[in-house]
Amino acid sequence: MVSRHMQFMHVKEMRTAKLKRFMAAESFTMETELHRVDCDSSNGFRDNYDFVRAKKEEFAKEPLIPKPLMSGHDLIRDFEVPHGPGIGESSAQSKPNNSKEDFLTKKRPTPS
Repeated sequence: MVSRHMQFMHVKEMRTAKLKRFMAAESFTMETELHRVDCDSSNGFRDNYDFVRAKKEEFAKEPLIPKPLMSGHDLIRDFEVPHGPGIGESSAQSKPNNSKEDFLTKKRPTPS
């Protein structure tokens, strides 16, 4: 938990998808409280804390990390993909982008 607390200083610069992944951690609530206490005991600036709290309310309407479009079970059943480590890689690629911003800014490979 302590290892991630310095990332709070960068939350305003994070792209939406990265911020959502950061906020999706199981320890995020405790990390947020640690950040608040850290700010209160040092410089008193809570701007990043307030930013994250506002984003938490903004993102509350939908899951922070959407479900994959298909699971490993779907790949095996529908596409006859063999069991093995490749299943995780294939199903990870089927996760939808978290935001239009990421979809528009990420460089995609050109088809061959």
